[in-house]
Amino acid sequence: MGSGKSTFGKKLAKAMHFPFIDLDKEIEKKAKCSVNDIFKYLGEESFRKMESETLKSFEHEATFVMATGGGTPCYFDNLPYIQSQGTSIYIELDIKSIYNRLSNAKNIRPTIKGKKEDELLNFIEENFAKRKHIYEQADHRVNGLNLEVERVIELLLSR
Repeated sequence: MGSGKSTFGKKLAKAMHFPFIDLDKEIEKKAKCSVNDIFKYLGEESFRKMESETLKSFEHEATFVMATGGGTPCYFDNLPYIQSQGTSIYIELDIKSIYNRLSNAKNIRPTIKGKKEDELLNFIEENFAKRKHIYEQADHRVNGLNLEVERVIELLLSR
């Protein structure tokens, strides 16, 4: 969360002439409500199930770039599934950078909505500690502070 997956994904897709898919937007279309409402009324477990089902609904699609949520690779063996279908990229950012980005988005992201500064920092640190070992299994790791589309395309083509 806050690493720039959607923003960078759009740029990468455009540069590679591929369609861009934002997994959260696809979930919202399918559920006919916002991710916030899914979390609020159905809970995270229901959201994670919808997320995995929606992710797998693109199995037979042509080539595309997809931005997943930060938790997507961490549930229901989604990362091995993603890697069986294509290439995964981990956009690495330090906790301070993520905190700075998310401080401005606290009211629009369901898992951090209403958190105070210290609560937000603790949330980021705890989630990062739980998820980092999964993120590090991605096919490629790129620095989120100096992210260049051309560099990532080179990485993808050299595979």
